[in-house]
Amino acid sequence: MKTKFANARSLGLLCLVATLAACDDDKIVEIEVPVEVPVEIPVMVNAEHAMLTDPFLQLPTESSVSVVWFTNFEGTEHTLQYGETTTTNVVTTSLTRMMEDASSQQFGKTYDAVSYRSVFRHEAVAEGLTQGERVEYSVSSKDEDGFVFASDTFTLAPAPAKDAPLKILLTSDLQSKKNVVANYQKVVETVGVPDAVLFAGDFVNVPDRASEWFDQAKDNAPGFFPALQGHYQKYLPGFPYNGGEILQHSPLFGTIGNHEVMGRYRPTEDDYSLNGGFNDPQPAWYAEAAYEQVKADVNPTDDAQIKAQWIADQSHNQNSFLDIFSFPDDGQGGEEYYATVFGDVFIISMNVSRIWRSWSVSGASKSKFVESLSTLEDPSQWGFGEFLFERFDKDSEQYAWLESVMQTDAFKNAKYKVVMAHQGVFGLGDNTVPVLSQPVMQLV
Repeated sequence: MKTKFANARSLGLLCLVATLAACDDDKIVEIEVPVEVPVEIPVMVNAEHAMLTDPFLQLPTESSVSVVWFTNFEGTEHTLQYGETTTTNVVTTSLTRMMEDASSQQFGKTYDAVSYRSVFRHEAVAEGLTQGERVEYSVSSKDEDGFVFASDTFTLAPAPAKDAPLKILLTSDLQSKKNVVANYQKVVETVGVPDAVLFAGDFVNVPDRASEWFDQAKDNAPGFFPALQGHYQKYLPGFPYNGGEILQHSPLFGTIGNHEVMGRYRPTEDDYSLNGGFNDPQPAWYAEAAYEQVKADVNPTDDAQIKAQWIADQSHNQNSFLDIFSFPDDGQGGEEYYATVFGDVFIISMNVSRIWRSWSVSGASKSKFVESLSTLEDPSQWGFGEFLFERFDKDSEQYAWLESVMQTDAFKNAKYKVVMAHQGVFGLGDNTVPVLSQPVMQLV
């Protein structure tokens, strides 16, 4: 605990002695008059509590926009103030897979093993907005000790009207790269704050590592939010660039890339690490087959939710990514792929990504084309090549959804159509070879 002065001063009572002359007999009468004067009372604040991000914007409509922020404490009261309106209708959720390990990069902190971090997400909706008008807003969160953490004041707006001029930032692959803070700072300095951000995947390197989102700094490796909210120098003092104050004012639309996907979730194993877990996915179809062999032990009551969780834990998942952001939920894939309209722009976000593996064909390790010779008799250790995380072929649910979206009037009449998919189906370079299609397994 540490001592801070509260923002609102407590009032203490002081007694003042007043000397009055009586009108009838000139006697001097002394009476005590209580007078309220402000007295600063120190408040004990938990030194570990903090707001992990500034607020940022999601899910804009013609008359509303969602405001999201993170703290490392659950809190008792959370508030969104916008214009003349205050709302305490805030939904708070806990991120269950935010962790650190020995490879995490934070100043003054090290971890001997995988350690969970407390991260709480708060979301409120600013409603009754007018298209084309920006409104000032701020958020606050009160911790369990009664201290209020408040953000600075920023601006928000609903989705723009048709024919409104727009500046949209298309970006991707932030992935802790130190040059991104300079790039995003220059965006604001040269063209100003954009009206929206389209982020085409690979937000961080390992999505279950909390510091990569919120407070990573060591070795010039910025976290996602510090880079896109202009706070990097808070975590790396003396660095020449601070990032750009963008997400506080601009709604974010994102796409799942391969770095939004974690592999098999095995934190109870002694050798489990976040990097290792990220690089250890297997296809869902194989996990489904493996489940049939163990279901009597792991799910004796045949609970559908337990089954789905076991298969996800033994294959791959994007839990942390989807827990952090709010995207439209308009299809069978939920928020994993979606379509929405922003002014004159029709946005389609697809889930098109695969695990990246090395080029080696030596048999010393699993790669794009072969398995490790040492694990040929143990399919549970196979990598299955560069397999796709989600199907998008003509017989898939995602393909059917895309066809239905393209038949809508909103899509057909849109002035601009943008499709975000993290990996391209054609092009040059090691990330486009082999061709982006379902690999065919051959046992020889």
